[in-house]
Amino acid sequence: MPYAVMLYLEPRTGNTDTPGCGYCGHAAFLNLVRGLDPAMAQRLHDDDGRKPFTTWLTRSRTPDAPNGRHALRLTLLDDQLFAPIVGGILTQAGLGLRVGAAEYQVTGMATHPAAHHLAGFATYHDMAADTVAPQRIKVRFTSPTVFRSQSRDILWPDPRLAWQSWLRSWNEHCEETLRFDEARVIEEQAARVRVRMHEVRTRHIALADGGLSGFVGLADYDLANVPPEARRTLAALARYAFFCGTGRKTTMGLGQTRPLNLT
Repeated sequence: MPYAVMLYLEPRTGNTDTPGCGYCGHAAFLNLVRGLDPAMAQRLHDDDGRKPFTTWLTRSRTPDAPNGRHALRLTLLDDQLFAPIVGGILTQAGLGLRVGAAEYQVTGMATHPAAHHLAGFATYHDMAADTVAPQRIKVRFTSPTVFRSQSRDILWPDPRLAWQSWLRSWNEHCEETLRFDEARVIEEQAARVRVRMHEVRTRHIALADGGLSGFVGLADYDLANVPPEARRTLAALARYAFFCGTGRKTTMGLGQTRPLNLT
């Protein structure tokens, strides 16, 4: 069951100008898990597959902080992560968190969409079964997003690469009975999707190896040529993008994704 969690952070010391630092959020998350469950942190660090989490350092507006406050968005794609991580945070009042050169204190957490629009949860079964079959899907890419295809970076919201990214994460982390056939979904269904409109621009994100450029902005996908039942599959995967992100290095703040017309 995927979860999206917002951790609110209050600076203690150091340079707090780190929202664009992708590797800082990744390291902060692993350090946080290491303090709660060292064995789990090591497993997450050593895992060579598609990792079951994403991180994103950002500034988030809340009613008591209209100008924004520091936040770390975490998404957890595996049920086994939620209880030890979120439960551990809840039981440690005043938990400290190192982000780059700065020290923060975790001052709050949102796990429900009523508390923050970037928080939430959904089961794989519900996303597969309950998602509507729209003729259009609008997606906002909120952090730099980049695909790797044929040994080059792709800096625009290509439909085939977007759905391939979401599908591979879904099949890696969902229950075996809910997996989709990749060839059919990508070659028969996503290949029929067209971009009606996009408003994207490039932006850089700092990484340990120097960083990457990616696109941010809006894409409006046209599914009118896709059969209705196939549209439902594509919509379920687009809805899942809220949790898994899109494209490369989602554990380091890239590819944060928000579908705008799906529930």
